[in-house]
This record gives sequence, structure tokens and C-alpha cells, in this order.
Amino acid sequence: MIWGCNFFIILYIIICFSKNSLLTIQDNSIESAEETVLEDYLLCRGCGSDTAPTNLIVTKLSDKYLAYSNETLFGKRKVIVQLVGNARKEQFEIIVLKKASCSLVIIDNNWKTLYTFFEGYAWKYCFCPRCSAHIGWMFEPIETALPSLKLPSDKGFYAIDLRNIVAESELKSIIATQYKQDL
Repeated sequence: MIWGCNFFIILYIIICFSKNSLLTIQDNSIESAEETVLEDYLLCRGCGSDTAPTNLIVTKLSDKYLAYSNETLFGKRKVIVQLVGNARKEQFEIIVLKKASCSLVIIDNNWKTLYTFFEGYAWKYCFCPRCSAHIGWMFEPIETALPSLKLPSDKGFYAIDLRNIVAESELKSIIATQYKQDL
């Protein structure tokens, strides 16, 4: 029990100090100097690495959704959560974001058009830059999904699997609750 508590305390300290108490984020991949006040951060469930600020969640419905709902997630109202499926009959609950932190897999880095969740868009896998866990998919309009394009352009977007992320605020509340119980 002590090891579990220490793990969460250490993780909490790392998260707090890695952000240096920043209240804004600047997306350098956008050519303008767009700054946004952060609401909350989505973290990789595997390692706690930053995935995206919740401010970047957008509404984009897949024409191949199996179901969808408006849910209150991450302190935001009306987040569209979609249930989608792949060719292997696996199902995923996804949210769509304008930008996210993804790394690429060198072995298979081509845009794919078969089995896309979004008609008219090519896709690639999105992996956590720190631990390489699968966190979702990157999408780009087919006409601009050139082999030289490594990440989505401003016309593209990201679909993140809810099973593979956690909100920073949720993690902080779990850590605080665990810490209080251990005292």
C-alpha cells in the first residue's frame, strides 16, 4: 500500500512540475501565434505524458459511427463521444481534437484510406511520444494526404480513444484521495 501511494505522489509531483504552473499554451505547429487559456489536459493513460489540452476538442461526427452521445467530460459540456468500429469488429469510443501530440511509427508511416472512420479522410495511427502506446488516429483529407505529410495539416484532426487517456484533473483527484486515505 505504501508503494502505491508513493507512486501516485511521485507521478503527481512530476505532472505539476512538468507544467511549471503555465496557464497558457502556444501551438507552434499553427503559423499564427494562437494562445489559449488551458482548461484541463488529456494525458496518456500508460505514462502520464501530455496528449492535448481539452480546449482542442471539436465536434466532428463520423459518418460511420455506431452510436454517439453528448457527454460532460473533462469539465466540458457537450463533448461528442462516438462509438466506431474497425474491420476486425473492435469498437472504440473516440473524441475528436484539432491537435494532439503523436509520434509516428517508422515501419508503416503511410496514409491509409481503407477502413477509415471518416469518409473522405486518410488516416495514420497516433502513438504516445513518450511510451509509444496507441492513443488514437490522425486524419487528413485524402486530397492533401501526401506521402511527404507526416502529421495532419490544419485541415486534419485527431481521434483519440477514450480508453487510452485520462484527464489531468481526474488524476490529481485520484492522487489526493489516495494520499488522504493513506494518512
